[in-house]
Amino acid sequence: MPSNNKDPIKDLRDKLRAFFGFSDQKNKTALPGKNRLSIWYLVLAIFFISYLYQSMSLPKTETIAYSQFKQYVDQGLVS
Repeated sequence: MPSNNKDPIKDLRDKLRAFFGFSDQKNKTALPGKNRLSIWYLVLAIFFISYLYQSMSLPKTETIAYSQFKQYVDQGLVS
């Protein structure tokens, strides 16, 4: 079995850092990478949009006691 000098944990760590936009650019002579949108901006945008959707689209409801509901029915306020 040939020995591999690369550390698999280090490789995995480097791949995860590159995926999430935190990669270290060790080779200074290489061309800089493309500017790309970080995945964290996408996650933050999804949470923000879902919060806005929930706050604007759901009707406001008020919970009342059953005895108060019966009073409203007796008064003719509920049909």
